[in-house]
Parts: sequence; structure tokens; C-alpha cells
Amino acid sequence: MSGNSHLSALPDTLGSLAREGRTTGSIQDTRPRRGARPPRKGAIAGEGGVVRSTRGELSVPPIGRSPTRAEARPVVRSTRTRDTGARSAPSWHLNTKCDKGRNRRNRPKVKEFKEYLKTTSRLTLELHLFDTHTGKREKVLLPYMHRWTPQYRNKTLAKFYKFNEWWKDQDRPPITLLTLTTYQDSAYAEQHHGSRVSMVEAFEILKRSWDKLRVMLRKRVLCRPFDYLWSIEPHLKRDTGYPHMHVAIIGELTDNEKAEVKRLWSEVYNAGSYEQGAYFSEECLDAKKDISNAGFYLFKYLGKSFCIDPEKMTAGELAFNAVLWEKRYRQWGASQTISGAMKLDTGDSARYIFLEASLFREGWTGIIRAAPEAVIEHIREEWNQVCSNFFDDSVII
Repeated sequence: MSGNSHLSALPDTLGSLAREGRTTGSIQDTRPRRGARPPRKGAIAGEGGVVRSTRGELSVPPIGRSPTRAEARPVVRSTRTRDTGARSAPSWHLNTKCDKGRNRRNRPKVKEFKEYLKTTSRLTLELHLFDTHTGKREKVLLPYMHRWTPQYRNKTLAKFYKFNEWWKDQDRPPITLLTLTTYQDSAYAEQHHGSRVSMVEAFEILKRSWDKLRVMLRKRVLCRPFDYLWSIEPHLKRDTGYPHMHVAIIGELTDNEKAEVKRLWSEVYNAGSYEQGAYFSEECLDAKKDISNAGFYLFKYLGKSFCIDPEKMTAGELAFNAVLWEKRYRQWGASQTISGAMKLDTGDSARYIFLEASLFREGWTGIIRAAPEAVIEHIREEWNQVCSNFFDDSVII
């Protein structure tokens, strides 16, 4: 006799009990049905068919026969008539920031991004240079620097101080602060934008729409060249990680000009709502009386998310920075005039001549063997850019 042969006799046993007039309700009620919930209080059970209750309907097999998988599944039909339009989460779902659906889709890229940070934190750039003043070969060790390192933050802050010098030379003009926001993965976006928007799509919408708006400001709205600074940051209020853009426009806009910007952003570019898509601060920042250091003020306003310690990043910030890393998006920029004013002094650039360079990490026997391919490719591109810069006639250190 096989190990489960006693199960085959179960229908006959139930049938004999029924012929003897003994109840089978208790036996049937205690039999587990795979995937089926027990009827709630108020349900009316019959001899097979459907069990009805205030919660819905459940298919039940006739007495004396095991349920099939189709019968064991709850029937989709329900007696509920109210439709709230909201999607309910499964009962087992933990409503935590790191498990939000929009962030969960980015988990593989977040993992690669964190691996990139871990790998580059152990790298050292080894340069071999020729000092034309001493006639000797010099070896210089530098930390591997990218936008998520403290060295990059210090360099960026130095550039904003250079902007402050330019701003003072321009007699401290007023500054208009503008925030540009786009749609997210929501029912609101589906209704007003036509579709839900992924995080990568939100980056693309911001970039594309800002490029168009910048041209229209110069040609149609302001009808003059203008200078500006911009920065992209993640939404922190709900920790979605979706990007929004801060723009500091040098000069003051009229109410009609602001209304035209809002109209272009919402109606022409379909990039965001009219009310919040293009939001101007209530008052233009009159730097002559409000602040004495516009560079540091704008650095805090535009660069709140610059160089946050990855260990302290929220799930949304990690997802945001992982997209920046994967797509090689810029996080901030400026007009041509301000970019020129923010260039740092290079010192005596003709003193050193580049000879060779290498990446170094203690204990290495190969080149980035343990890192994922995506990390290797990213470092390779950065490394090629470094080499192309050093292969000029001179090198800056």
C-alpha cells in the first residue's frame, strides 16, 4: 500500500457516513481547502456550489469530493458595491519607506550604486609627473574623487564663492527663485499627464522641459539674455526620490512673466500642474538687503543634497542618486557667463608634465576584478576622461 493510499478511501468513508444519517458538516468544515479562507460569520453553506457571505463568495465542492484548485480559489465576484478608486496593499505588506513600489523597482541599481561607492572609496589615483622646475620625476597620490565625495563638495562650494565675487561685481542684482516639479507614479499623473511617470522618465521630463523653457525665457518671455543657476534634488517630504529642480534667475520677473512660465510648464510642455509645477517664491530675493553672501545662500538652497553621506541616505535619496549615477545626469549647472565666473584658479599649470597614471588599492592583484560589470564600466569611463584631460600639454594638480 502506498504512503497516501489512506486518502483515497476518504470519499467512500464520507459517503457511508451520509447513508447512515450521521452529520458530515463538522467533518467538511474542518477539512482544509488549499488556498481558501474559512467562511465568515453569517455565511450560508450548501451542498457544494457557492458559499455566500457579506464579504463575497467562495466556491465549495460537493460532499465526498476533494476541492480542485479552481474551486479552492476565492471567486473574484464580490457583493461590495462601493468603489473608492484606491489600490489597497496586501495584508502582509509593510508600509515602510524602503519598500515603496516606486523605490523597490530601483533596488538592483541602488545595489550597484552602493557597490560603486564602496569600491571607489578604496581607490587611490597614482600620478607620475615631470616637474619642469626641478627636472625630477614626481609621484602624487590622490583620492579617487566623484560627486559623492567630500572633496567634490568642497570644490563645488569654492565655485559658489567665486559666483559670489561675480555677483558683487554686478552690483548685487536681485534673484528670483523658481522650483520646477513634474509628475510621479500616481493616479494624479494618470489623470492629468496621461500616464504614470517613472523616476527615470521624471528626470527626462525635467531636463527636456527646462531646456525648452530656458529658450522661451530668452526669446519670448523676458526677451533678453539672462543668467541663472539650477540644481536637481529628490523630494524629501514623502521620500519618493523623484526629482525636482531649483532655479535661481538673476533678475526680477513681473507677474505676467511668471504666469507665462507657469502656463508653458503645465499646458505647453505638460510637465507639471499649473499650481505647483512651476512655483515662484512669493517675493524676489533682494540680495542687497536680505543676504550678504549670495554664493553661500544659493549653495544651501540649490545644493541641499550635495555629497550626503551614503550611509545616511534615505531609500528615496538612494534611488535618486542611483539614477544620477546610472544615467550620468548632471545635478547642477549654470549659464555660460556664470560658469565662466565660477572657474577655479589653476595656478602654475605649465610646471608639471603628465607621464603616466594608475589606479591603486592595497592588496590588489588585478584591476577591479571583484566589482560588478556596471561599476567597472562606470569607473572605466571616468578613468578615460581623467586620462584625456592629462594628455593635454600640461596637467593641473
